[in-house]
Amino acid sequence: MTNELAKMLKDAGFPQHGAKNAPYVPNLGELIAECGNRFWSLRRTPDGKWIAAGHLTQNSSKIPYYESTSYDEPDTAAAELFLSIKVHEHEKDSNNK
Repeated sequence: MTNELAKMLKDAGFPQHGAKNAPYVPNLGELIAECGNRFWSLRRTPDGKWIAAGHLTQNSSKIPYYESTSYDEPDTAAAELFLSIKVHEHEKDSNNK
């Protein structure tokens, strides 16, 4: 994971677990855990890339469903899903004001 992506996670509210100067770089398990019940799957494509999928709404039985871009690393796909969930929450909160 790049430092730029770690900073994006920090800016989106990802827990920093004691990081002081640089943004915390979470592992795959932490990324999935922070997605909560919205995380649905992480799969490997035939060409060896990774895609994370989940629901952007609290109720996982309803759409919108989200699927990340394909990445070389599974943690990057999960990070994109986390960021998409946060963007969706922010847009929803903005629309409710």
